[in-house]
Amino acid sequence: MTKEIAVIIPALNPDEKLVSVVHEIRSLFDPLIVIVNDGSDSATLPFFETLQSDGCIVLRHEVNRGKGAALKTAFRFIADIYPDVMGTVTADADGQHSATDILRIAEAIKENQDCLILGERCFSGEDVPFKSRWGNRITAAVFYLQTGIKGLDTQTGLRGIGKALFGKCLEINGERFEYEMNMLLVLAKNDVPFVRIPIKTVYLEENRSSHFRAVRDSAYIYLQIFKFSMSSLVCAAVDVGLFALFRSFVFHGETGIMISTITARILSGICNFLINKNVVFKKKNKGAILWIEYGALFIAIMLASGEMTKLFSATGMPEIVAKIITDLILFSVSFIIQKKFIFKKNEGGKA
Repeated sequence: MTKEIAVIIPALNPDEKLVSVVHEIRSLFDPLIVIVNDGSDSATLPFFETLQSDGCIVLRHEVNRGKGAALKTAFRFIADIYPDVMGTVTADADGQHSATDILRIAEAIKENQDCLILGERCFSGEDVPFKSRWGNRITAAVFYLQTGIKGLDTQTGLRGIGKALFGKCLEINGERFEYEMNMLLVLAKNDVPFVRIPIKTVYLEENRSSHFRAVRDSAYIYLQIFKFSMSSLVCAAVDVGLFALFRSFVFHGETGIMISTITARILSGICNFLINKNVVFKKKNKGAILWIEYGALFIAIMLASGEMTKLFSATGMPEIVAKIITDLILFSVSFIIQKKFIFKKNEGGKA
């Protein structure tokens, strides 16, 4: 393997561990190595000079722009200057990714050009820092709820990206650590297969060298994840509120349950469609097909909601409680169908 593969390493204020891992990579194979100096302090410049003299390409951001921006800078550079490269391995600069695992990801790219390859760590060991173990578990659980992909190491920085995915990766939103989560969400949404390769779990000095800021950057990540579901949650609350209003003051009697359900669902459904189209999925076309597809789903969910609410109410359950339980069940069904089918087409890869 010569220059078929590029290794991208974003670096902010690196130390000798970056030089060591590059030397280890060189001892195993000879990829194109692109280091992105993401606004590092002048005191760390000797490390970059050493790497450049060793044959690495060093790109520079004058100020810190974030890991996502650094990765995209490298993607653009490779696509423009080295079009024959078949794929890239992204790795961290802090020594947490072994040269052996970087080689394994590089070799996997050859057989998986249309896939995203993930180097997955094991979080069950006693030496795994608390914030890493639970941060990844929580994020993986939320990711599973949104995509159906279970147990993913969502925070791994060791990834293999085939040339076929360069265009999509350059279009994905995000400049900092949220970019890596956005990449997973967008590629999963576009049915890009994930190839998962177990790698060695290395935590140096309790992971203090990591620039991942647990509170602020997790907030970015979770905000991006919940963006996909917030519209449905808000409109579900509107639906329940309108149902209670109509049932209490407008539509009474046994038939009032169905009438209240239908009326509330129509108004909240219009709200849900407009928010999903224009904000969540940013669907620009105005064709009638979206209204038809959404309308079919809307009618099916609406009828199911009314019948299920009546069924639960018949057991003696309070109507509002019955309505909430019903919508909790139907929420996941509606959301998955909207995300995977109705608003999937022609999204251009942007979250």
